Amino acid sequence: MFLFFLQSTRHNSEDSASICVEERISTIKSFCVFRAREIWPSCLQEVASTMQEMVLEEGTTVTKRGQPGQDMYWIMSGSCACVLDDEEIDHLTIGRCFGEVTVVELCKRLLSGESFDMASKECLRMADIRTLERCHLLKLSYLDMLPLIRRIPNLWSSLDEMSRINIGKVELKRQKDRYQKSLELMDVEERVDALMASPCVVSRNVDPSCLKTIAKKLQVCAIPEGDLVISQGKFGDNMYWVVSGTFSCSVDGVEIDTLTRGQCFGEMTMIKLCRLRKSGVPESEIRSKCMRAADVRAVEKSVVLKLSYADALYLMRTAPNLWCSLEDISKQRSTRMERLSTVVE
Repeated sequence: MFLFFLQSTRHNSEDSASICVEERISTIKSFCVFRAREIWPSCLQEVASTMQEMVLEEGTTVTKRGQPGQDMYWIMSGSCACVLDDEEIDHLTIGRCFGEVTVVELCKRLLSGESFDMASKECLRMADIRTLERCHLLKLSYLDMLPLIRRIPNLWSSLDEMSRINIGKVELKRQKDRYQKSLELMDVEERVDALMASPCVVSRNVDPSCLKTIAKKLQVCAIPEGDLVISQGKFGDNMYWVVSGTFSCSVDGVEIDTLTRGQCFGEMTMIKLCRLRKSGVPESEIRSKCMRAADVRAVEKSVVLKLSYADALYLMRTAPNLWCSLEDISKQRSTRMERLSTVVE
C-alpha cells in the first residue's frame, strides 16, 4: 500500500512538472526572441525545462548597473523599468527579456577559453532593472545557456542580435548625455542670440538686459530626430524656442506648420496655465484645461531653449513686452486652430 502511495505521488509530481513545462512552452513561444527565428518544438521544451520561475514584488531591483551578471530573464507577467543614470530608457512588459547582454558576452568569453573569473569581471550589467509591479519571471543562467548555444543556434543568434540592439540603445543614451552636457555650456550670449531671432522679440522692443536675465533661466535641451516634444491632448507646463533644427507641428496627424530657428511653441498652454493659477483656479481643473492643442515632433536633430512655468511667471513681471508678444502669437494660433476645427467639422 505504501509502495503504491509512493508511486502515485511520483506520477502526480511528474504530471504536474509536465503541465508546468507545457504551460511555459505555450507562453514562451509567443515571445519575440523565440519568434524571430524558427525553433523546433523539442528545443522549446528543452529551454522551458531549464528555466527557473521566480516571483518578485513591486520595487525590486533585479539587476544593478556595474554588477556582474550571470542570469537573464523573461517577463511572464508584470512590467519592469530599465534605468540608466536615474532615467528610464526602456519599459519592459510581458514577453520582453533582459540581462541577455551580460549572459551573451560571458558565454562568448568562456567559449573562447577565457577563465570565468576573468570573464565575469568584464561582463557587468549596463543598467538597473526594477520591477514596476509584482512580476512573474523566467530565469536562465549562463550555465544553462552554454549547452544550448550549439543545440539551438537560432535562439543564440536571436539573443546575440537582441544584445547588440540593446548595447546600441545604451550607447545612444550616453551620446545624448554627452551632447546635452556640451549644450549646457552654451553661454548666455548664445541664448540671447537665439531669442533675438524670435518674432516675439522682434515684434516689440524687448530690453536686451531683460533678455539676458531670461536667457539665464532657460534650459538648453538636445532633441533627437523623431522625438515628440509635446503631445496633443496631454497636459503641458513648458514652452520652447528653437535654437537649431526643424520641428513639425501637426493636429490629428495633419501637419499645419514647420518651426525653425527663433520660433516658439508650447506658449498656448503656458499662457493659459499662468492665467488660471494666478486667478486661483483649483489644480485639478487647471490640468484638465491646459491640454496641448497639437503634436510637435523633431524632424531632425535639434536644440531648444525650454522655459518652465515657474520662470514664465518671472517673465510676466520682468519682460511684459515679450509676454505680450507671446500672447499675440498664442491668440493667432488659437484662432487658426478654431478655423481648422470648423473646417474638419
